[in-house]
Amino acid sequence: MSVRRGIISVLVLVLACGASWMAASRLESPDQVAARALAPEPVPVTAALRHGFVHPPVTMQVTAELDRTWSVGSPTEGVVTAVGVAPGDELLAGQVPLRVNGRPVFALPGPFALYRDMRVGDEGDDVAALQSALGAAGFGVGRDREGVFGNGTLQALTRLYRSAGHALPMAEELGTRGGAPGDDRASDGSAGAEAPVPVREVPFLPRAEVLMVDELPAVVQSVGAVGLTVSTEDDLLRLGSGPTALVAELPVGSSGGLGVGASGAFTAADDGPGAAQVIAIDPAPEAGIVRVRLHTPDAVTVGASYVLTFDNPAAEPSARLLAPVSAVVDRGGRSYLYVRSRGGFEEIEVVVQEAVGGLAAIKVVGGVVEPLEGTMVRVGDDGVGPQ
Repeated sequence: MSVRRGIISVLVLVLACGASWMAASRLESPDQVAARALAPEPVPVTAALRHGFVHPPVTMQVTAELDRTWSVGSPTEGVVTAVGVAPGDELLAGQVPLRVNGRPVFALPGPFALYRDMRVGDEGDDVAALQSALGAAGFGVGRDREGVFGNGTLQALTRLYRSAGHALPMAEELGTRGGAPGDDRASDGSAGAEAPVPVREVPFLPRAEVLMVDELPAVVQSVGAVGLTVSTEDDLLRLGSGPTALVAELPVGSSGGLGVGASGAFTAADDGPGAAQVIAIDPAPEAGIVRVRLHTPDAVTVGASYVLTFDNPAAEPSARLLAPVSAVVDRGGRSYLYVRSRGGFEEIEVVVQEAVGGLAAIKVVGGVVEPLEGTMVRVGDDGVGPQ
């Protein structure tokens, strides 16, 4: 019995102690109650400084084009029956880029399209232009006077056609009556019968078979396909010349901070690294676009597209120290940052050089050493100063 009473006494004591502890834990002093009612100490929001470009990267798709491109209209009506060139080919003076209605169409350099068929005896500016074009193609006109279609011009045309596997066309031409002038006798000498007028065939150049191009050689951009029906209102060829450039047409407002002189990177046609530099930015507000033109020394294919990335689209001279705009505090006409230090935050004076989209390019002033990249600064400061 004494053992049992001892155990019971111990249990009662333990329960009493536990109850006392629980009661004590629930009791708080007035100071404790007041402290618990206070808001916790705010934790400063911070961000890291970094070096870079204040304008964000820009990516765009560009197309390789020749410096100058233009269209050449058809000199005739009919159906394209053969094509002798392809996009990317070089078109030379005297070459036949295509045939229409089975007949060759020669490409010759000249400032204007031929406006008539020509043959021996014709004179004029068009004859002079033809003679110059034949000479550029390697078919000299001999001693023919400039602007006069003589035997030398005829021989040059004959050689031109022969080089393409064709013969110079022939046309019927009325001859002259036999006998003396005013003599109406027939060829048998009988009086009263009108002498017949002889007809002969003479070589001539049809204007429909010459495509005068204002610049040759040129690079073929596009050419009419076999089976295409053309008229003199249609284009037969699109040509280009000059150095190759990269061109992009961007919606207005989508080019970011892109500026002339900016350099972008891309993968060139030979799968190697390529670089291109912006040489012109031409707004076309009526079309709602901005046309960007770039130069590249690297291999590109005319007509192909490439993706360019600009890490420094505004061509900033160098990387600068960048901070969130919300970390810069303006006070009394000056700007400050609060940089984390051992004791809290240290105030340093800065000059904001440029701000774009929430980032500010800054420069430390007052002889203070510039903070290192990764240094934490207080963001959203209310201007109360260091803490």
